[in-house]
Amino acid sequence: GNVGISDGKPNPIRWSTIVGIGGSSPISSRKLDTFGIAYFYLGLSDSFKNDARPIVSVRDERGVELFYNIGVTPWCHLTADMQVITPIQDGVKTSLVLGARMKIDF
Repeated sequence: GNVGISDGKPNPIRWSTIVGIGGSSPISSRKLDTFGIAYFYLGLSDSFKNDARPIVSVRDERGVELFYNIGVTPWCHLTADMQVITPIQDGVKTSLVLGARMKIDF
């Protein structure tokens, strides 16, 4: 994980944090698999929120991500990913983002 803090002047981000954990698969027969889960929080400075308010109302952003990486072969990995994000724009609902990707090593 990490944590960042600023005075918010002129930086629009007052503070941020990311906390996560990952590792090898808990399934003993899946030696090539990995997993991870992480949470992030992006705290905007009050001056940025006030400056942006005439254009768009903003809020702090936060989210969580989970993934599971399946080792199909030692050279081919398929990853399923899920993110739940409360975005920076106030009034926009929390979003669920699903994804999949395949990586092939040559």
